[in-house]
Amino acid sequence: MRDLSGPVCRSRAWAPPHSTATALAGGRRQPGFTLIEVLVVLVILSIVMSAVAVGIRPSARHVLDTETERLAQLFELAMEESRYSGLPLAWEPASTGYRFLRRNDDGEWLPPGGDDPLRPRRLPGEVRLAGAFSGQQGLAAGSRVVFRASGGERLEVRLVAETDIAAVIVHPLSGRVEVQRARSVAQP
Repeated sequence: MRDLSGPVCRSRAWAPPHSTATALAGGRRQPGFTLIEVLVVLVILSIVMSAVAVGIRPSARHVLDTETERLAQLFELAMEESRYSGLPLAWEPASTGYRFLRRNDDGEWLPPGGDDPLRPRRLPGEVRLAGAFSGQQGLAAGSRVVFRASGGERLEVRLVAETDIAAVIVHPLSGRVEVQRARSVAQP
């Protein structure tokens, strides 16, 4: 029987040939990275950056809350402008957004342009207008709700994104605007 606890005779094991970089350095490897190492790091970084970019996109509920807040602030601005100027302002729902209108000297309703805060707005792709109600009556696209210095009817605008719904409720007589935050709705 052979004793395995003692020294073992080893034959020369296979060793990979020296790289060109090692050979040029006189048997020592030069400091730095190989092209393969750099490419592997770049691939890993691009995968991580892609994952981060996808994760940065805001949720549909966040976009809905942002749009609801924006609409509420614009209603407040429109009511204040009407109250201080004594001139009526109107709001119209549209299939892809909404717009505010001012009456010119000829009696025509025209949308403000340029950088005016009350310029026509498109809703972001995730958000759509689910309904607008003046008093108890539903408004169709192109219908007009007029804000006067003396007040007007209660207006409710509902916005939806995916399975979430939010609302802006305007009380022109009191000048109050109420926001109902996004909440989930049961799917049929």
